[in-house]
Amino acid sequence: MRDVLEEIWRGLSERRLVGPVLAVIGLLALVVLGVASWWRAPDSFEDGPGIVTFFQIGTGSVDSPYFAVGERLAGAISRPPGTPPCDSTGPCGVKGLVAVVKSSAGAAANIRAVEAGQFESALVPAIMLDLAYRGKQPFKGENPYTGLRAVASVYRENVFVVASRGAHISRFEDLRKMRIAVGPKGSPLRETALRVLAAFGIGPGNAVLSDELPERAADLALFGQLDAFFMIGEPRAPLLRSLTDRGAVDIVPIDGPQLEVLRKTAPFLVPVTLPAGTFRLTPAIETLSTPLVFICDVDTSPALVEEVTSALFYPGNHMLLSPPGLDGLLPGEGEEEMKMAVEGLPIPLHRGAAAFFYKKGIISEPPSTQVPLERP
Repeated sequence: MRDVLEEIWRGLSERRLVGPVLAVIGLLALVVLGVASWWRAPDSFEDGPGIVTFFQIGTGSVDSPYFAVGERLAGAISRPPGTPPCDSTGPCGVKGLVAVVKSSAGAAANIRAVEAGQFESALVPAIMLDLAYRGKQPFKGENPYTGLRAVASVYRENVFVVASRGAHISRFEDLRKMRIAVGPKGSPLRETALRVLAAFGIGPGNAVLSDELPERAADLALFGQLDAFFMIGEPRAPLLRSLTDRGAVDIVPIDGPQLEVLRKTAPFLVPVTLPAGTFRLTPAIETLSTPLVFICDVDTSPALVEEVTSALFYPGNHMLLSPPGLDGLLPGEGEEEMKMAVEGLPIPLHRGAAAFFYKKGIISEPPSTQVPLERP
């Protein structure tokens, strides 16, 4: 045998193949070492080696609140192989799940990515889900995205109408004949603003609507070139804080009987009252909240989605989902948070999520297919 090996080696050397052969041997050694480092012996023969399930969450740009929300959700639902067993007080995710947060170009991109199977899940504002599910702008010309399903509403923001102090706007109805920035075409901000304005009978026919983003709109308002603008966010948003602390703007209430009309076309826009002092020297303000919805595809495993939903509301995960600066995060350990998580959803609940909420007594039955109300 030794003579045979020496003969093979001599032949390889004469053909100058020793280098490539050694390279192949080295590569095989690295593969073996990599597998050895990933695989760990099971805790018992019944456990078997750990199996990893990767679960991508489409969010938004890396500097957006949606990306930060995605990071928190990913931390709460993940439990890779080798993680210590859950106890009754600490965090607990889904066994073997590794959630990965993905930045994206925004809501429309997230919807298309989930539909195409590029993301397992995503975070999408409710207004965009409503439009996608019904095939309306900015999805006109595309097939309606009827395969989208909701896991839960996980984050709530407020809708603000910010008026230049010099415009003397104190009621929503005063916006008629005013110059109003509603955001760029196809954005969640614009679609929300147009839906709210329409409920009050305000539109292009009796107001001047422009597509500036809030940052640019704020500059125009300060220089008297714009009367008001819409923005969506939390009361502690830096832009809003800066403007209100300086007394440069008024926050216009969104209230009145017109909200009944709005609720018929957009039940996910929920009236809320911000307490006095939310902004410097201001009384309580009536406005709207709008949810960010955690979605997946209809064909996602019901068992997996039920486990993910359970992890969102596991008491030990509450600490991960209550960070400073993200006050709108909903998942928690109480019944009230669970009710808000299913309130006014614009698309059906996924079967797995419905099973979880049914077991908790939040919904009356676990529908395999839940059809939302028809809306104009």
